[in-house]
Amino acid sequence: MKCDKVKELLTTDYIDGELNGATEKLVKQHLESCVSCRVFEAAVQKSAVKPLKAAAQKEPPAYVWERIKQAVYEEKSSGVFSGLKERLGELFAAPRLRLVAVTVAMVVIVFAFVGYQRYADQRALDMYIDEQVSFLSDLSNGSINGGEDYLEMGDELDNFAVTRNFFKGRVV
Repeated sequence: MKCDKVKELLTTDYIDGELNGATEKLVKQHLESCVSCRVFEAAVQKSAVKPLKAAAQKEPPAYVWERIKQAVYEEKSSGVFSGLKERLGELFAAPRLRLVAVTVAMVVIVFAFVGYQRYADQRALDMYIDEQVSFLSDLSNGSINGGEDYLEMGDELDNFAVTRNFFKGRVV
């Protein structure tokens, strides 16, 4: 392990006892072989660790704890929707133009999709009606084998053509 890394670890995790076993072992091995890092460790211990350990624990005044408790209580009592208006205001204040643009785009897309669906449905219905009229016409002309049974329909074919024209002019 290099000295720079060891010195960094000495000022952070090593002193706090937060290193994992393998890294701590590597730091200790380096300290055994490197005089410069041992001197650095002693300086850190003297200037940062020992003064803090020797310092007396002070209790904060009672009013500090009361203020903390009050702040926590107010935060809890305001509920889930606390500050929602402010947060929503911040969200929509700056990018209003973007929001309007996205909204308009979505409306256009929805109307285009709905319009296309109506067109596709109408087109499918028209194709189905044309196919059925063509089939019945072929039956009445005898151009389809086995259509003799359908030749009796006569007037019904004319009624079907009228119905077809009615549906073609109707928007579904």
